Parts: sequence; C-alpha cells; structure tokens
Amino acid sequence: DKLISDMRLANCNAVVVEVRKRGDAYYNSNFEPKATDVSPQSFDPLAYMISKAHDTSGGKQRIEVHCWLVTYHIWNPSTAGGVPSQPTHPYNLHPDWLMKDINGTTYIDKQYTFDQGHPAVQEHTFNVALDLVTNYAIDGLNFDYIRYSSANEGYNDVTVARFNKMFGRSGIPSTGDAVWKQFRRDQITGLLRKIYLQTMAVRPSVKVSVDAITWNPSPANLSQWYSSSAAWNNVLQDWRGWLEEGIIDMVIPMNYYRQVANPQDYLKWMNFAKDNRFGRHAIIG
Repeated sequence: DKLISDMRLANCNAVVVEVRKRGDAYYNSNFEPKATDVSPQSFDPLAYMISKAHDTSGGKQRIEVHCWLVTYHIWNPSTAGGVPSQPTHPYNLHPDWLMKDINGTTYIDKQYTFDQGHPAVQEHTFNVALDLVTNYAIDGLNFDYIRYSSANEGYNDVTVARFNKMFGRSGIPSTGDAVWKQFRRDQITGLLRKIYLQTMAVRPSVKVSVDAITWNPSPANLSQWYSSSAAWNNVLQDWRGWLEEGIIDMVIPMNYYRQVANPQDYLKWMNFAKDNRFGRHAIIG
C-alpha cells in the first residue's frame, strides 16, 4: 500500500517488483513453492499489488506492474550444503540441473545456479515465466541475472555432452574456447527468444525487459562491444543482440557508476545503450 501510494505521489508510471527470489514465488505459482517469508502462506502478494496498482477509481493513476525474476540462480545458503525448507523447491527436486564451474564445483560465490544449457532448466524457466503471463494481468516481465557470472561456468554434464555432440568434440572445453562461449550465449538467447515469442502470443501487451551488465571496460563503439566488453566476453550476455533481434522490449543497463567518479564510463554506457536500441526502449538503471 505504501509503495503504490509513494509511486503515485512521485508521478511514476511503473514499478518492478521481485516475484521470484531463488526458485520461490511471491505469487501462486504452479511450478515453484511460495516464498517462506510470505505470511500467511495463503496471501498472494502479486495479485494484491496488481489490484492496487491498476486501481484507477477516483482518478488515481494506473501504475504498470513488471515482474522481476532472478533467472538462473536457484538457492543461496550461507554455507555449502544447506537446503531449502520447502520439499517442492526446485533445488531439492533437481540437483542434477545444477551448474558446475570448470573445476566441477556447484557452490559458487555462495550461490547454487541452474545450468543455462540444460534443456530441463530451459523448460522449467520458460514454464515459470509463462505461468505469470497466463495467470496474472501483469504489464511486464523483467529478467535479472539472465547471464553467467563468469566464463568459467556452464559445465553441467548434460550441457557439455550436448555441446560435444553438436560440434563433434570430446572432453571438457576450455573456458575461453570461442565456440563454447558462443554456444553458452546461445543457450540464454534461445530461452529468451522462446519466452518472448510465446508471451507475445498469449498477452502481447506485456513488455519483456532485462537487467543488463555494463562493467568496465565501457565500449565507445560496436567493435569494443565484441572485443572487450564484460557483457559479451565475461558473462556471455548479448543484450545488444537481443535488442537487434527484437526479442526484448526494453533494456535496463545497470549503469552503476557514480557520475562524479566515473563520468566517462557512465556516459559511454548510456550512449551505447541509446545508440543500439533498434527501435526498442533503453532505461538507464
């Protein structure tokens, strides 16, 4: 109630609310358990938010509700081995879907993550997204962490086997292998493409957005995007390509630079986003 009141006082037209934290739901999901901090458990935070935000009675301003989902991170215990309390949590049901790094580790930076290249992960994540589009009058889907954390990741056995079969390879690809890097980029793009096309078929008014990596070095032109940007090279997130293909409606570059301290980085990323929209929207985060 306070959030929506504050949004109207600020004359904002949209709010992006976290509906999926780590394999859980702040709504009534058909695929994942209710978040443990929803009380009572019968309460539907998203439905309540939509009812308040879309209420235009008495001349109130309608506010769009965009659903913020953490895309691949699935569980973040403080120490390795901790498990979610919900028996139906996807981490508990599908440990074979976990991503590994090049050393075979699954607990990475205090996170467990589902592997982007595992077909069952793609199907599950697609189902989570379309469940929202189908059953709630939402205005947007916003995907966070729709990337890798580094190029050292993505080594689930199923993913590596798929790659080797596709390219006639064997063994474990090196982290910097250009073909392996592109294969991993394509896994994320393929999921986003499928979600976008089906969302447009089911509820074409929904706007699909992503929270996009900036980081240094900041590109001044297109060649630097491919040669040195962290988004393309390190976390394998081709958000410029998604705009060019038209499989997102908005990009939200996480341009987290203090303008007084990093004015050129802030400006370069802002201009790069502005110049590579391909008729879509760029919102500077």
